[in-house]
Amino acid sequence: MESIIGQILSDRYRIIKQLEPQSPVFDDVSDVNQVYLAEDLSSEGWGQCLIKRYQPQYSNEVLGDQSWQKVYQAFLVQGKILQQVSQHPQIPQLIDFFECDRKFYLAIEKIDGTNLKQLVADAPLNEESAISWLKEIANILEFLHQAGVAHHNLQPASLIQHRDGRKFLADLAVVERVILADFKTQQNSINPDLFPTNSGNKNDLQLDIYALGQTIFYALTAKYSQSSASKSLDYNNSSNNNIDSSAISNFLEHLSPKLTEVLQKMVSQDTAQCYLNTDQLIADLEFTPNVVTFPAPIFFGASSEAKPSSRSKVKFKQSNDKSTIATASKSKRKIQIAWLLFPLIIALTFIFISINRNSRSRFIKYVNDDYNFAIEYPQNWSQQELDDPITGEIVVFTSPPENDADLYLEQLSIAVEYLPDESVSLEKYTQSVIERINQTTKNDLKGHESYRANVDNSPASKVIYFRQEGELELKQMETFTVKNNQVYIAVYTAERDDFSKLSRDVLDMIESWKIK
Repeated sequence: MESIIGQILSDRYRIIKQLEPQSPVFDDVSDVNQVYLAEDLSSEGWGQCLIKRYQPQYSNEVLGDQSWQKVYQAFLVQGKILQQVSQHPQIPQLIDFFECDRKFYLAIEKIDGTNLKQLVADAPLNEESAISWLKEIANILEFLHQAGVAHHNLQPASLIQHRDGRKFLADLAVVERVILADFKTQQNSINPDLFPTNSGNKNDLQLDIYALGQTIFYALTAKYSQSSASKSLDYNNSSNNNIDSSAISNFLEHLSPKLTEVLQKMVSQDTAQCYLNTDQLIADLEFTPNVVTFPAPIFFGASSEAKPSSRSKVKFKQSNDKSTIATASKSKRKIQIAWLLFPLIIALTFIFISINRNSRSRFIKYVNDDYNFAIEYPQNWSQQELDDPITGEIVVFTSPPENDADLYLEQLSIAVEYLPDESVSLEKYTQSVIERINQTTKNDLKGHESYRANVDNSPASKVIYFRQEGELELKQMETFTVKNNQVYIAVYTAERDDFSKLSRDVLDMIESWKIK
């Protein structure tokens, strides 16, 4: 490809420099796939962004007109899908997609942070951090899969931690899979260089789960692994980036039994044993480690062939139960070390319990008996009851100002609307919401599917869109469910650039929402 440094694309994006792709979807496609840092010159206010450029070629020949038209139509369809799902606050937003001189371009939000591959290069994650990553990315996958979209490219480089701590799932290969499909057919939604392709007869959604399991295993070990037919993980010995296989079972012994079980199930080749969908995975992730784990003990003067103890997990029993400690080893020296560490273990236990308290412990509960619902909100937020008969708003929760210059405070309002009759379904109400948004905003949401969601174990819908309020450009998320012949609506509103800052708190609030 010729250089486009300094060019302005689509009268909007000035190319600053070329970047190295962190996570290519296909092998050897540097001649058809480039990533650039660009500046958004429009009034949209994105600043710097990423431009991905694709120039499909087949057998070193430029596509014929008929073939190119088919690829172009597929590009438009898949670009629209990617633009829709990227409205999720933890997926880099697809700002724009366009074609120019038979080349395809994606303009994507630039996340200021570090990907998991770079993080693990410094040191592997501890179990607590790995579980946190696993839970958050699993929930993002749940969103994608409910929309019928597979990631197709999940690996350590596609998981990004923003500098403020937020986690993002990037590099969705929704578009690439279409416009580069004939360049190199790929049957798995994983990178075969990182994760083996013998992952069983799984569909694309299950392969996302498989790749996430492999990614988390990598985060814990800084080594790529391969699932075996047995109930344990094995290593890909064809790579230099591995550990001796004799260390596998010992490593797994250092994990909590529940996490070990989840990882084994995620990467199982047996379709009867693996997760069928993200719902099952998320359900199994509702656990809190209840043991403190330590690295395997250091053996002073031991033979290199000596086997490590079968468990290094420390469970707290009576302090005078010497037999429990003795079972870890017959070595007197190890018993002495264990006793010396015992006070430290007790102290760490209390610290660990404190750190692992429920993430909503800083939330307080609001109960409204008139409308039969309860919801939790952050302690530093304020709440105001309205019971507005015109808008239907019952209560508004408002975030505190970040500083004196913070002129717009993010808020979540709860409204209740009575339905004219019982025949109004969630689907019909969702359509009415989209029609109302089309009439009152510049966004044309026609042809878009609403996001499926869940409120208090009931089906719900979610719509995210932009609207103008004076000189402010706002981003708004409406989540609603139909219950008791009423519609319960939660509306989160924030300035466009600040929308993601409090999205975790807002999602926790909606998750806590209970309707009688």
